Amino acid sequence: MIVVYGKGKVGQWLSNFLTYLQKEFLMMDDTDRDDQKLAEAEKIIPSPGVPPTHFIYQIYPEKIQSELNFIGEIRPVFPFSSSIETIWITGTDWKSTTSWVLYNLFTKLLPDYQVHLSGNFDIPFSQTLVDIAKSWSTKKNLIVIELSSFMLYQVKNFWFDYSVFLNFSPDHLNRHPHLEDYFATKENILKYTKKQARTNPEIRSKLSSDLQQKTKQYTSEFDLSKTNFIGKHNQKNISFCCECVNQYISDHSELKLFSLDEKSLIWSTIWPLPHRTQLIKTLDEIKFYDDSKSTSSHSLSAALEWFSEKIVLIAGWSDKGETFEHLSQIFKGHVAYWVFIGTTAPQFSAIFQNNQIASDQVDSMEKAVQFAYAYAKKNHIKVILLSPGCASFDMFKDYADRADHFQKAIENITVQ
Repeated sequence: MIVVYGKGKVGQWLSNFLTYLQKEFLMMDDTDRDDQKLAEAEKIIPSPGVPPTHFIYQIYPEKIQSELNFIGEIRPVFPFSSSIETIWITGTDWKSTTSWVLYNLFTKLLPDYQVHLSGNFDIPFSQTLVDIAKSWSTKKNLIVIELSSFMLYQVKNFWFDYSVFLNFSPDHLNRHPHLEDYFATKENILKYTKKQARTNPEIRSKLSSDLQQKTKQYTSEFDLSKTNFIGKHNQKNISFCCECVNQYISDHSELKLFSLDEKSLIWSTIWPLPHRTQLIKTLDEIKFYDDSKSTSSHSLSAALEWFSEKIVLIAGWSDKGETFEHLSQIFKGHVAYWVFIGTTAPQFSAIFQNNQIASDQVDSMEKAVQFAYAYAKKNHIKVILLSPGCASFDMFKDYADRADHFQKAIENITVQ
């Protein structure tokens, strides 16, 4: 018998996968924990959100099996596995954008394929496999999967077709015991790639010599003028997407496709995802940008560096164990005024006091927007940016919910 520990989205979809496989299983979590059933279980598959410090990892280490390890075990006998290829994307930031661009590129370039978007994009990998099996056709299946460090934890017997480790910066240190553990977990994607692994030069230089030999580095230069994307970070993201597509075309000569380059017309047909430095509204010549997907110092830094003029910044919320002192010079160069909020507020307050940057602490999104707008209007600042640099869970369901509150607060300004 298999126990699925966790009743969230991944747990629910994983139960569908086990049902399809006709495996005996039961679901539980901390609210209905059954120690006898756990002791009797052959395997325990925790949801990615269950941290390694949870008691099941301590008491039943020999029974724990991640979703990917379980799929890797049964994949050789899974129906239609020979018709499935996978492209996996991980990194501290910009996984979603890169996955989204790749998915759109392949959907447009390969009309005779079934192209799927999976992983952190709502539908877990296990459910994507069920969907493919239930709607089987003669078409080949290509799955683009956004992969978090939670999913990569303790990967052992899984393999990836194509992969990229986009970038790395401190994050999730409330889950990983130290930065080295976080890096080693992310590094698993390169270790277990079968066809072609890629990363940036900085990450590649940190790899062992054996892993360096099997991992290509992609360039950071890409002319975005033919695209709908902005920012230096997207130069890197789009560069990888271009190289990945060209690698796939090269490996599948039967497709008879031309290679992509910066001038290809297809780039103009792909639009960014919401909440990634997205212009929401212009009011009194002040532009409001939504970058709510920014949940790390790395993504916050990238958003700030895109603006040439000084801005008003709204940031903060849930503490993930990350520090921001190393961004002091970027703050001084790009931020005229900061409104901070949430459990990270004391940390930001100290940074701004030390660097003599005007700031205020508030307790709601509505007040944050009101303070930001008043300061921007009084001081003739043209940009207000929501780029939290932190998770949202101390106040909102997720980053999208946070963005919704931001947009509602902006609309409330217009009716005052």
